[in-house]
Amino acid sequence: MGQFANFRSANKRRLVALCLTSVFSLNAAKTDMAQALAADPPLQTEYSRRIAAFEAKANSAGSDQLIYIIDRDRLDLSSHGHDWSLMLGIDAELERRGVKLADRNVSELSVKAGWYDPQRTGAVSMRYEKARGEIDPSSSVSKLCVIIPSFHDLSSVQLYDQRLGQIPPSRLISKQVPAPYVVSDGIDWHEIWHCLDDRFVPLKYTIDKNKGPEYGYNSHKAEISAEVAGILTMAVLGNSEFPRQQGDIRAVWSRGYGPELTRIWKDDPDESRYRGSIYFVSRALDLVPDYAKKLGAPKTLDQIDLEQIRQAAHEIVEKAGLSQLEFTALDQYLEKGEAYLQSLEAKARQGNEESRAQSEFLKYYKQRTDEARARMATDTGAPVPRLKQNDSGAPAVQDILKGATVQEKDEIRQRVRDVQMSPGAARDSGKTALVQVIDQWRAELNEDAGGRRPDLSRKLLLIGLMIRFGEFENASAHQHQPEKFAAPKPSG
Repeated sequence: MGQFANFRSANKRRLVALCLTSVFSLNAAKTDMAQALAADPPLQTEYSRRIAAFEAKANSAGSDQLIYIIDRDRLDLSSHGHDWSLMLGIDAELERRGVKLADRNVSELSVKAGWYDPQRTGAVSMRYEKARGEIDPSSSVSKLCVIIPSFHDLSSVQLYDQRLGQIPPSRLISKQVPAPYVVSDGIDWHEIWHCLDDRFVPLKYTIDKNKGPEYGYNSHKAEISAEVAGILTMAVLGNSEFPRQQGDIRAVWSRGYGPELTRIWKDDPDESRYRGSIYFVSRALDLVPDYAKKLGAPKTLDQIDLEQIRQAAHEIVEKAGLSQLEFTALDQYLEKGEAYLQSLEAKARQGNEESRAQSEFLKYYKQRTDEARARMATDTGAPVPRLKQNDSGAPAVQDILKGATVQEKDEIRQRVRDVQMSPGAARDSGKTALVQVIDQWRAELNEDAGGRRPDLSRKLLLIGLMIRFGEFENASAHQHQPEKFAAPKPSG
């Protein structure tokens, strides 16, 4: 259910290696994380407030399960001195909120979190039930859905650039500049709707992963349901251009990257090889604007009715989701290319109606994806490396910090000091200097007309790592007097 998971294999291996190195070290690191969360005053960023509002709205929907959205700022901006803040902090954060997962499920969620931690993008949701032994009997919660949300240190256009940049042979960037926060919020609402899905997600998990196409098709139903509901939510909130933009990028990614996935994961029995087909949801998203108008867009978060959105999304999925026949045709086309379409057309000429229907769908698919690419993508000409299952992935975040220059760190410290020396502004906003700087940089990043500010994304990455590894002076205080964060504790 997560997105942007290019490096999941490498990160999973790194996590396994960490766990195997020393169970004692890992437990000590988790203890450090729990102590840091208890000791540090929460840094209540605008991002944290945004996530809390989404969670409150999601839990107002009348679901029989509790939805918890992990506040990544609370974990990443705590001075605990460890690399994998999400992996180490999830169980501590859940226990702080009164929920204890069974050990095996903490490990499962931690590994999934590890796929996203160094990249700081993407989202994932996981369901747990006490009746299945996944929640400790001592917890008062019987059903839980945990969401690790997206991170707001990349702008909307940067997130689109990242998705398009996966497609070979040469790097694409987005012509479109979506509104501030709209892409990351859309990712989060996609996961929220996975949690609220009482229809397709439960069906998906009734299918054996080894059944390949059948499992892949049910994954499509689950993903298109969450995508349509999530983007419809965003459209009802007033983001009228977003459904077309999202439909276009899903189309371009499916056509461009789908063949790579069938090549890399050709012999994989689960859904990995089918993702180009699973995430072709553009036909459904094209219907979203009209439904948003019928639901009274634009509305505020308090005004939207999630049950209305659920019902509308179900209608759209029934009208425009792929049929099993279309899904199979698309999967084969992505693997075999034009030769497969030509074979369908030959059979259609001989009177085979099933082949005729499949060939007509693939002609529509080609037209829709060609139009999307013309609207969405600019080719930079820079080569894109071919994906391999054993790609090494991104560096550990501590290595990123070690590679930062003294000048970079000093400039960040100076920005915080400058804000600190304006006590009136800090007092008026009710925020620490650190939070003001982080919120200001995120606002600049997202509100910049061009949307591409890698300089600010790097500053936001580094300021978080400097907090985490105890390299910041006077970060949490309003006063003029400098204070030191607690030094990082040894990992055991």
